[in-house]
Amino acid sequence: MPVGIVKVGSRRFAVEANGDRIPIQTEAESLRQDATLVAEAEGMSVAEATEQLELQDQLAPLGGKIRDLLGDRVVHVGIVYEPVYELEVRIADGPRADDVETLAEESGLPVSVRYTSEPTEAGLVQARERFEPDWRTEFPAIVNVDVETEFSRYNFDLSDASDKVRAQITEVVKRDVPRANVSFTEGAVTQDRASRGGLPLVLQANNAPECTSGFMATKNSTGTKVLLTAGHCRENLAYRSYQSANITDLNFGEQANNARTDVQYHYTGGVGSPLFVAADRTSYRTVKGLEKRTDLNGARICHQGMTTNYSCGNVTTITSKLDGCGANQALVCDPVWVVAKGPDLKCDRGDSGGPVFVNTRAAGLLAVSSFYQNGDCAAIGFASRSYFDSQLDVTIMTE
Repeated sequence: MPVGIVKVGSRRFAVEANGDRIPIQTEAESLRQDATLVAEAEGMSVAEATEQLELQDQLAPLGGKIRDLLGDRVVHVGIVYEPVYELEVRIADGPRADDVETLAEESGLPVSVRYTSEPTEAGLVQARERFEPDWRTEFPAIVNVDVETEFSRYNFDLSDASDKVRAQITEVVKRDVPRANVSFTEGAVTQDRASRGGLPLVLQANNAPECTSGFMATKNSTGTKVLLTAGHCRENLAYRSYQSANITDLNFGEQANNARTDVQYHYTGGVGSPLFVAADRTSYRTVKGLEKRTDLNGARICHQGMTTNYSCGNVTTITSKLDGCGANQALVCDPVWVVAKGPDLKCDRGDSGGPVFVNTRAAGLLAVSSFYQNGDCAAIGFASRSYFDSQLDVTIMTE
């Protein structure tokens, strides 16, 4: 792990504990490296891959404006690369909005707009509430059913994920909810032993509410599963689900509460999976990917907190220095904190450490918030997951 950074001429190097100097890439070098890897994986030229990556970096502000325009009707905004560059806007049932084309033109991105229609999250949740009891009766292998809005699908956690069971479940779901997609996870842990994100964390001594669990992660050096929350939360914690009063003690590992991040991890006895509570506390989402801080400007993010539940807002800056960092906010913060605001945003004490996400992609952990007595929230600041590796040698688990 680097112990410092030195600059030699125009180059920067990370100094390792043994004295070795490892070059730190410039943004241009990082882009060229990423483009080379994409080109090799996708069978395209480096120039084409570079253009794709640059478009992705420019998409976040436009995506934020489209979400502001269409609100909850937006299911997904992304770039489609074949046969030509197109901005794909997947929306819930309803008329298209011509203003999206105007926003795309004003952005200067070389894309046309195409629409696809998807079931709404509310529709998927309602259909699951209606049909899930029958699905569970017919298929005892079902452990959990999660609504994944971005992909308009149900993800089934199964104790038996044989091809036959998968095919039978898919056929039944397509019959009941024709436009829904289906995916599967095998070997899900039972609910009372499930270390997962978005759950209440309480003090071991008296079960008093303390914080919210963030995401399951892996200790990179050992492969051990750990559970993340905010670094400023107290250490002797236990967790429970929203469906059970059973309390499970955690074993504190390490914490980093400094100018760059606010995170700690706890050992779970090897138990845990990449699942977290999102919009619906009766189910879980699966972490499908990780968001880089630099991709979040203008993005619509959501968070889950023990006190205020689920709410969303839009990122206003990815370079905030907040009002202070570390214990008692005594440190000057590095300009790497992400701030989000919005009229629907909720936050309060106890939400700290909860997962911040973009659909099924992990973005970070709630660190600070400015809230009113009614739970309305002026703003939240969160620690980007981009620094968890360098600070504590942990990486959020994905499927």
